[in-house]
Amino acid sequence: NSEGFNLDQIFRLKEFHEQGLSLYEAKNNLGQMDKVQATEKLAYELYQERLKNGLAGDHEGDWFEAQERLQ
Repeated sequence: NSEGFNLDQIFRLKEFHEQGLSLYEAKNNLGQMDKVQATEKLAYELYQERLKNGLAGDHEGDWFEAQERLQ
C-alpha cells in the first residue's frame, strides 16, 4: 500500500527505513522534507515577483513570507 505517495516519496521512505527509522519516523521526516520543498518553491516565486516589480526585500523575508502563507 503506497498510501498515495509518489515514486520519489517511496524511494525516500525506503532510504529512511534503511537508515533504521520506523515507518512513523520516516513518514514524519518525509512530511518535513515536503514542507521545506514547498517553502523553497514559494520563496523563489516571491523572489521572482519582487524582482519583476522592483520591490525591496531579501531572501530571508521571502522565506518567512512563504512559511507564513503555507501555514
